[in-house]
Amino acid sequence: MGMIQVTCENDILFIFLNDHKEMTTGRYEIILRSTGFHYNPQSNVYWMQEMLKNRRKVNDIINFLKKKNIPMDITEDILNLKDDYEQEKLNYSKYRLLGIQVKQNIFDLMREPPNFVRILKPYQIMGVNHLVAVNNGANFSVPGSGKTTMVYGSYDIWKDLGEIEAILIIGPISSFYVWESEYEKCFGKRPISARLIGNGRFGYYINYKRFELFLTSYQTASNDLSRVIELLGKKKFLVVIDESHNVKRFNDGLWSESMLSLASYAEKRVICTGTPVPNGLIDLYTQMTFLWPAKQLLGEKNTYYYRYRNQENLAQLRDLIYPFYVRVRKSDLQLPEPIEHRIYIEGSQIQMEIYRAIEEEILDKYSSLSSHEILTIQEWKRAKIIRLMQVATNPGLLTHYSEEFGLNPIIDGELINLVEKVDQYYDLEFPNKFGQVLLLANRLLNEGKKVIIWSNFIQNLLILYSHFEQNDIDRFMIYGGVPRDPNINDDFNREQQIREFKNNPNPCVLIANPAACAESISLHQDCHNSIYLDRTFNCAKFLQSLDRIHRIGLDPNVETHYYFFMTKNTIDEVIDNRLETKKLRMMNLIESDLPIGLDYEFDDWDRKREFDKDFKDVIKQIKIRYQNRKEYSDEEIL
Repeated sequence: MGMIQVTCENDILFIFLNDHKEMTTGRYEIILRSTGFHYNPQSNVYWMQEMLKNRRKVNDIINFLKKKNIPMDITEDILNLKDDYEQEKLNYSKYRLLGIQVKQNIFDLMREPPNFVRILKPYQIMGVNHLVAVNNGANFSVPGSGKTTMVYGSYDIWKDLGEIEAILIIGPISSFYVWESEYEKCFGKRPISARLIGNGRFGYYINYKRFELFLTSYQTASNDLSRVIELLGKKKFLVVIDESHNVKRFNDGLWSESMLSLASYAEKRVICTGTPVPNGLIDLYTQMTFLWPAKQLLGEKNTYYYRYRNQENLAQLRDLIYPFYVRVRKSDLQLPEPIEHRIYIEGSQIQMEIYRAIEEEILDKYSSLSSHEILTIQEWKRAKIIRLMQVATNPGLLTHYSEEFGLNPIIDGELINLVEKVDQYYDLEFPNKFGQVLLLANRLLNEGKKVIIWSNFIQNLLILYSHFEQNDIDRFMIYGGVPRDPNINDDFNREQQIREFKNNPNPCVLIANPAACAESISLHQDCHNSIYLDRTFNCAKFLQSLDRIHRIGLDPNVETHYYFFMTKNTIDEVIDNRLETKKLRMMNLIESDLPIGLDYEFDDWDRKREFDKDFKDVIKQIKIRYQNRKEYSDEEIL
């Protein structure tokens, strides 16, 4: 009986069976198919795609066939792949030990980046040393701790050693400017960079030799997967996934699968995120397997799922990945405490008339519902919360479609006795809170300061922008309608608005929506005053907005001010109380070594649970105010 032939072509592994028909049935067939092989009876061949990505399986199946004394003719490419995998296993054990030693200060490399002009903080030096020690590592430090700087420090050491020639960043488009500007601050010179987005990217793939820093988005990397893999084969690349929680999807995720497919072609790999486990332990699989794509760390996906689908084995998983990640906590930054100002404003007359009418409508409807019905009308509850938020800030919002929340203007039947006042609201009055926010902003601008004004409603942003435009004040704006990609509009995009706000030598204002101005934006060296016209119950987005001006590098002599404006006796006060409760819980998570659930509002079940608590507190506030009009027991109010 002849030999079976094991060969490969275009990253596909082939096992030609020849006369070995016993391998098409029984135990051989079960093992080969369970390993990921497909069988073609016409050609009498087993085949498996993405051989490099699955080299652990390739190694295991060859070892299995050897044990069964199956004669094999194995091509040199496959033997080299097997040897590389065996070497990877040895390296993994070495790097694992080094990671533990660095984190426990048993072994300190104490290497400084040789070409750095930026002075590193002590915890950043540890982060650099840790990454150099483990070769493929994660930085789970809090936002504003300098993750970009730590990555560049490690890159500089590796490049000096000749181990790396170029760096590829895969992340949000909003992060590109940060990586380019931080490069200049770290090395004292502008990077020679190529942005692999838009139609111009194809020329960069061809002229790759000119560039050192490459940047692309998750979507483009997925669309251009074969081109990216080809690029990685032309230089020794460090590949960094920034905000890696965005590629956490466990099953059927285009971005996550693409990241795993290209991982093996990188010389070294890094992931960066401050929220590595937004929902549960499952979120870690893709991120950590990108670092060790031969799956030495977390093993096969199905095994991982059944072991870590809940948090019962958290301690075991933390011990497993402990050597390969570093986390700088918020307290490690030793930032000066920000100053919070809570400013309570009396509602305007017509504004409060409209607000009370909506409250009465909510209370009448709520009081008529059974306990079961209360749990099932989520959309109605959500709509009413948004209505209250709108009116507490600006009743004029009721006449506009709410693009940010997908809520239509009020319709016939709503606020029957007040329709005319709602339609003509801007002719009748200007809401007090709006006016007070503008007064404060103008005062700060007159003092020569830069200001950020936050609002969750696009119409509010446009009104603010118009005000500053009429008063000839330099103003910039970021919301969902402002393009992310500079290729869409080179003259008006989010990066351009941020850059011009930061570089403007004059007092100026940035008007922003937290949903569009959250990740990868640092404003702490240019602006120290944030004004909140309105807020929602979303604590994760709220904390991210706070971090924009409160980060590492903040001058210890500079005061950071947050101004929270609230209309008295409205949902604003409920939101403030709930955010403080959530903030305390989330800050406890932030201070933990491996935070789980930092974005709990993203998870469907937890989001519903939190929403129900939010709505319950809104109803409680309304009932307390109306208890003299209707009889409610203490239990009903609670």
